[in-house]
Order: sequence, then C-alpha cells, then structure tokens
Amino acid sequence: MPISINLISGSGAHQGRGSWIFSGMARRIVQFADPNEFEIVVTEKPDLSRPYDVYHYLHSTLAVNHQEKLHRSLVTVVALDDIAEHRTFASKRETLQKCRRMSTICRDVRDSLIYQGAPEGLIEYTPIGVDLEAFAPTGEDREAVLVRRGGTFIDGQVRIGLVGRSYPDGRKGEEFLSNILTELSMRNADTGSAKDSFCMVFIGAWNGKAIIEKASLYDTFPRVEYDEHIIDETCTYEDYPDLYETLDGIVVTSKTESGPACILEALAKGLPIISTPGGMANEFLTRRMRRTKDKIGAVISHNDVHGFVDAIEEHILNPEFRRSVEIRRGVSQVLVDPGVAPSMSHGEEFPDEYPYSWENWAARFQRIYREMAAEMEGKQFFLDHLNLSEKESIEDTFHQRADSSLPDLYLENFMNVMDYCKRGIGLKHFANILRKKPAIIVGVGPSLTGQLPLIERHQNDVVIISCDAAIPVLTRNGITPHVVVVADPTERQIANFHGTDCSGFLTVMPTIVHPMVFHESRKSDCHTIWYNIIQDGSLICRLIPKVVGQKGGLIPGVLTTGMALQVAMYMGCWPITFVGHDLCWYDVNGDGYAEGVAPSKIEWQRANKMAGKDVLIVPDIHGDRVTTEINFFVFTDWVNRLLQSGGLRIHNSTGCGILYGENIVQMPLEGWIEGFSQHHDAAEDLAIRFGAIQNQVDQDCCHQYDEETMVRMRSLA
Repeated sequence: MPISINLISGSGAHQGRGSWIFSGMARRIVQFADPNEFEIVVTEKPDLSRPYDVYHYLHSTLAVNHQEKLHRSLVTVVALDDIAEHRTFASKRETLQKCRRMSTICRDVRDSLIYQGAPEGLIEYTPIGVDLEAFAPTGEDREAVLVRRGGTFIDGQVRIGLVGRSYPDGRKGEEFLSNILTELSMRNADTGSAKDSFCMVFIGAWNGKAIIEKASLYDTFPRVEYDEHIIDETCTYEDYPDLYETLDGIVVTSKTESGPACILEALAKGLPIISTPGGMANEFLTRRMRRTKDKIGAVISHNDVHGFVDAIEEHILNPEFRRSVEIRRGVSQVLVDPGVAPSMSHGEEFPDEYPYSWENWAARFQRIYREMAAEMEGKQFFLDHLNLSEKESIEDTFHQRADSSLPDLYLENFMNVMDYCKRGIGLKHFANILRKKPAIIVGVGPSLTGQLPLIERHQNDVVIISCDAAIPVLTRNGITPHVVVVADPTERQIANFHGTDCSGFLTVMPTIVHPMVFHESRKSDCHTIWYNIIQDGSLICRLIPKVVGQKGGLIPGVLTTGMALQVAMYMGCWPITFVGHDLCWYDVNGDGYAEGVAPSKIEWQRANKMAGKDVLIVPDIHGDRVTTEINFFVFTDWVNRLLQSGGLRIHNSTGCGILYGENIVQMPLEGWIEGFSQHHDAAEDLAIRFGAIQNQVDQDCCHQYDEETMVRMRSLA
C-alpha cells in the first residue's frame, strides 16, 4: 500500500492559484512523487474524511489555525520573526511542541527554532528549489523578449525587478522602496537623457503605481518608469523566466524574509540582487565567486536607504558591472555546484543541498514521509479516531463536571480531617526513599485476576504501589502492597479498607480525603502520610497548605492511577510498569473489575459508567474496538502528556486495554519482571523512615514517652 499523505497547503494553493510560491511547493511535491510509493492528497485544510499516514502542513500558520492530527504531522516553518505577532516563535510554540517533525526552508529559521528551545533532532532543513532549466540564462536579446511580450524597449534603460506580492501591513517594505526610489532619482536627476532612466518592474500582486506615486517621482523626477505584471489569466508563473530575462537586477526590500524564492530564481538567471537580511539572502548574497572574486549581490539593513541605493548603483546601474551572458551563466552555477561560490565561513560547503532544484526539494520530503510512516507503523493513537473538536469536547465535559462538583466536597472533607493533617507526616519526607527500585502500579481491571499469581511470587522483587481499590484483591491473594494511594474524595472508597489490616503498608492520602475513608483505614494501625493537591485554579487547594503546612504536593492525575504514578516517581522508583489497568470493557455485560472487588463497587460502575452517556468506542492496544468512558480516556491522554513533557518512557504490562501512547512501552509482565526485578527491602525502608519522622513529629508536638518507648523509636531512626 502506498504511504498516504495529506498535504495541507492553505487557501488557493491546493488549486494551483493564490499564493504562487505555495502552489509551486505543493505542485512540485506531488509532481516528483512515485504514485506507487506515495498517495498525496492536497487540500486547503486537514482532510478529516479519512485517515492518512502523514499530515504535512506546508506552513506553520496552517498548523496553528487547525491543530488537527499534529501527532502525525510534519510542519514546514516558512517564516519566523519578531515583527508580526502571528509569526513569532511564542505564537507557534505550543503547536510546534505537538507536531512530530518540523522542517525549515532556510538556516536562519532553523537556527532560531533551536535557539528558542525547539528540539534540534526533530528539525529538518528543506530549502526550496527552482526550475534550473526554465530559469537558465538564455542569452536572448532583451529587445526581442520585450517586443514578444508586448512591451516597449528603451535602449540604455535599466530595469530593476521587484518580485512577489505586497501586504496591507507593509511587511514587504513598500514604504522603504518608495524612499529608495526617491533617493535614487535625486542622485540621477541631472544626468543623461531619457534613455538612461530606470524602470521598476513589479512582478506579482503589487500596486506599483501607488508605490511610485508615494515617492512623488512623476512631478519632480520623471526618470522612473514602472511596468507591472500581475499574476492573472494573462500572466502566469510560467511567464516568470521571460520576465527575469528582461531585468538587469532585482531588489528585495522586505522587513524580514525566510526566502524569498525570487532570490533563487534571480540567481538561476545570474542577476545581481540587493536584499534586506534574512533567509536566502544571508545564505547566498554574502558570498563571492570563487574564480572572479566578484560579489554575487549585497545584503543591506532594512531602512538603510543610502546603503541600499549605493548597492543598487554599484551592482545594477553601473554599466561596468552589467553582467554578460557568460557571467550570468557562471553565477547561475551557484545553485548547482557549491564550489563555484564558497561560503563566507572559511569555505564551508553544504553539498547535501545541491542542486537547489524542485526535484531535490520533493526528494527531501519523500525521505521524511518514509521515516515518519515507519516510526508510526503499528502504533495506536486516540486522535486517529477522533477529531480535535471531539477530543476537546470530551475534555471540557470532564473538567466542567470536576469543577462543578469537587470544590464544596474538598472543603467539607478538609474541615473534618484538618487536625489530623496538621499533625500528620507529609509525602515530602519520602523523596527518593525507593530510588532505582522497580515498581508496578496495580489497578483493579479484570486482567489483574490472571496476573495475581505472578505478582504474589515476586512481591519481594518489585515495589507494589497499589491504587486503593485493589487492596481487597491483593490481600485476599496473599499480596501485601508496599504503598497504597488514595485520591477519590468520595465515601465510595470506604469498602476498600473495610476489614483490612493496614499496618503492613504505607497509605498515601490527600488532605481532602473523605473523613469516613480515613476513619475506616485507621481502625487498624494504618501508617498514613499526607499530600496536598496542587491545582492553581482551586482556591481551597491553594489555601490548604497555608493551614496544614507543606506536606508535598501532587497535581490532579484524573484517576487514582495518576496519583500513584506520581508517588512512585517521587519515591524514586524506576523502571515503572502498570498492571491491571484495562481502562475499558471488553464485555459490556461483565463487571469491569478483577475478582474480589466489592459487589457494591461493581454495581456502581455499571450504573454510572458502563451505562452512562459518556461511553466511548476506541481501539485498544491491539487495534480492536472496545468500550471505555470519559475518565479513562482523559487519564490516558493526561499520562501521555505528563511523560512527553518530562521526556520519560514507562511500561505497561496490563496486556490489554487502552493504556498506550508514544512514551508507553507495551511489555508482558513476566518479561518485565525477568528484565528488571531485584530483591529489595522496601517495606523496611518505608517503616524506618515513617518511624523516624513520627518520632520527630511527636517530639515537636511535646508528646512525652516513657524511656522504653523512646529507645524503640530511636532504634527505628
């Protein structure tokens, strides 16, 4: 099957009209692609009617505006500057962090991206090309070309080209050009005859007459003429080689540029170029011809009118520097042979980019498409099956539900456990206590039942960090977890601790836990440590640490699993894997939990989740469609973003379900234990640390112990 590509090119470009440079870019990528290897569909916006292997945004503003399928996207960054707000790195940062690859059409943009923090390994240099055959100097007589095109030939007149299009914000330096023309006319006002005049040739979507008039040239200095060639039915891009053939040189007056393409086209024609800094100008015009030592062109700062006019007079107006056909052909070789015009940086050459042809431009993307398709082959992504708007709707529903129901519950719970939290031990005291010890995070999905014998045999070889719902299942199967994590603020978790001896593990609870859950846990000798929830948008979460002190904080992790993962990382466990985290239902008539879970919990899930309105159909790790619910979906997205932001990779040994993503490695539990397990004394380490901190807390609270008790406490420390 061919690799399918959705080439997103923006308004007009996909139809071959509109912005001609993007039309050319898209057209050439399609033109040189082997249809047996690539199926390229060019559209204005992302095509959501079918899946593609790769989505290629032809410029980054398209990606910023649409945001679809960025996990499979290549984004070409054409322009980046600090003048136009929508072209700054800050305006694109979030989008570029989500895409799989970036490419740039000039080194300046690439270097700027790297300097501002974009990952260098994900950035490709893909310089644009030019039709080297069409733009080669022909040597055809200028008079013949002008007459053939319906123009008027004036012997001795210098023709200066400005190529591209103007914009309302003046980014192409229209005002700067008016000032240049005024200065140029003033310098030459009293010399020669009409035949020595110069003509500004506007090629593209310009209003050349307005620019000339703004310079007040008609009334005062009649030496400037203008000639406009607007791209329409009578003038197309195919006419450009002829138009360049009638020029003596071109100018680029833009405030900032990444290309522009006209620099390559003028170089291919062998014309002198005067340009403001940026893109291809910096790359080529600072060089000299290796044989003649002549400059290829000149780079002049924007708004340096005198300097720009000096350069025009030196390189374009001066008859001694007019380039013959032979010289033009020599200059045109700059785009074919890197040895013709060495780089200014000690002769450094860049042979991979030669020749600067459209065929090479397309070939670079073909290579990137192949690499991206290979990277993603066999991987599952939620966003392959959901549009961005659907995903955002799911997340909005989740957050609205949480924001509307939790604040009051948080406050009520905290007021009931506040005194215990004040005196209690904080998670902050257990940083790196289990450093480099392998850990499994146990959920209570149906798959856990089959994994229990293996966990039981190796419970002294791995750290077991359990979500609270899994306590009854583990303990009834002879497994004592090392750490149990609580997150749910409702009373539903009472059943998890009912009749359980909690003295054998550390229980990590939030300072907003339901008081009856805490009460049930301490019926036995529960070793409780507390954590605060870090949630800037919640007033109660910001105020709790001011009342009970800094206990150590965790960010909301959607499910208890998210908090357990953070606890494992905070305690230094590594590597980490998940077991029993199906996060879906393969049988909608089943109970959705491992054997041993309280019947009341099963019934609650059936009534509130499996039959709820937020049920989704998504692929599992094997690509089979399964049923899940909004919390499970949002958690999977959350954990992937957490891992991606930290550059981390963890494992999932559940063997089924929907817990997958770029940074989650699927690995059978038996293989994971064989590869990473090590005998440890985690229970003793945790008990000693807990005893030592409890001793210190009691002393700080001025509690009095008898001498025998103090000796025992000190021995634990």
